[in-house]
Amino acid sequence: MDIETVKNLANLSKISITDQEAESVAKDLAQVLSYVDQIKNAPIGDVGTEKSLLNNNFREDTDPIETGFYTDVLLAEAPNKQDNYFKVPKIL
Repeated sequence: MDIETVKNLANLSKISITDQEAESVAKDLAQVLSYVDQIKNAPIGDVGTEKSLLNNNFREDTDPIETGFYTDVLLAEAPNKQDNYFKVPKIL
C-alpha cells in the first residue's frame, strides 16, 4: 500500500495525518494485507460434510429442581415478607 492511498483514506476518514505517520501506517497495512493474503491462500485440506469435530457438551437436564423447592428456606431468612414474596421499601 502506498503513502498516497493512506493519505486519501485519512482524508476520507477526516483524520489529519503527517507524512511520517502515513509511511508508518502504509507499512503496517501492507503487513496486515500480506497476512490476510496468506490466510486466504492457506490449504484447508479435505473439508467434507462429515460430522464436525466439535460436540455439544451440555449435560442432560435429567433432575431439574422443582419450582418453589427453596422458597420457604429463603423466605425464612428475609427480614420482611408477605405471603410468598420479599417485602421491600417502595423506591419511587
